[in-house]
Amino acid sequence: MNTNKLPPPPLFFFSSDKSIDNKSIFIIISILFLLSGCAGGTLISRYPSFWTPELNLKSIAVAPMENATDIVGAGAVLSEKLTEALSKNGSYQVVQRMKTPGDDETLVLQERSLGQVDAVLVGSFTDYNLDSDVVYRTDPTKTECTEGFLGGMNCSTSGGGSRPVSIKHTMTAEARLRLIDVRDGRVLHTITVSGTGVLNTKIGPFSSVASTMKKFKFDKSNPILSKIMKDISRQLLTEISFTSAKITEAELSLKTATGDTHEPAKVFSVGDDKMAVVVELPSVAENNTFRLDIIRDDQSLAVKEFIWLANDYSSNIYYFSIGEIATKGGGPGNYKVRLYNGETLMQTSNFQLK
Repeated sequence: MNTNKLPPPPLFFFSSDKSIDNKSIFIIISILFLLSGCAGGTLISRYPSFWTPELNLKSIAVAPMENATDIVGAGAVLSEKLTEALSKNGSYQVVQRMKTPGDDETLVLQERSLGQVDAVLVGSFTDYNLDSDVVYRTDPTKTECTEGFLGGMNCSTSGGGSRPVSIKHTMTAEARLRLIDVRDGRVLHTITVSGTGVLNTKIGPFSSVASTMKKFKFDKSNPILSKIMKDISRQLLTEISFTSAKITEAELSLKTATGDTHEPAKVFSVGDDKMAVVVELPSVAENNTFRLDIIRDDQSLAVKEFIWLANDYSSNIYYFSIGEIATKGGGPGNYKVRLYNGETLMQTSNFQLK
């Protein structure tokens, strides 16, 4: 068994035998997990789309972001918010670089020589659009009446007009980011992200729309820019960080097979050669570690750990020696096979050896 440490959980490889002898009888345990919204389930890690078991990415340096706009300091704000978001997320160890040595190749060589991180995040703040709309408020009308000198009523109506009370600034912006593995120079992931920020500026009782707009400073200190960079950072996290997902309770069945024929059964002979466990999981389980445990009377008889690789069908089939199980378990009797994720028991199925 090959072992690879992956954050957050350690992952293990198990190479399963793909050959099927016609004289062998197999147990095929199909464990189908349906994300159908049922109550309960098991929380697992959702890995980034670029992840592979061999990647072993643990640390990232955030390079100074380039600024292709006329907003002075926008690149610095983006770098700051990206560093802040990645640090709080905790998927990786994060460092922020304050200076860049030049192009991507030079940057990668520098980080490789420093030996502090596995990857570097580079990119630029590329474009933005700002819309400012005046918000008006209509005052309620008010009618007042007084009794006339010769009788009757004298009434007058006031209010009812509209006046500007604030200016709503809506900004959309775009950033292009690349995550580069400094160990071999590969671009692991590229993403173009759009962020949105909204800011309302009040118009004072003695101010006009024009004077309020003039006071609106559009630079790196403007709160709307900070909101946009946080939005961009949040979207980046969904692309490159570890999040959680839930796998609901599974439907489990037992089958036997001779050669290429699959015949359902829950009773097997101790004289059979070997048995196989076939696990089916949803794609969200990709790159997670699972464990199969054959048990009798709470004693573990055979264990296999595996990484779920949805595109590799052979990873769904895991083989056990019936002779070994029978010897360790004391011969014929009732047995269980259990599926675990970490220490969490996900599913149990019973079978018999005779």
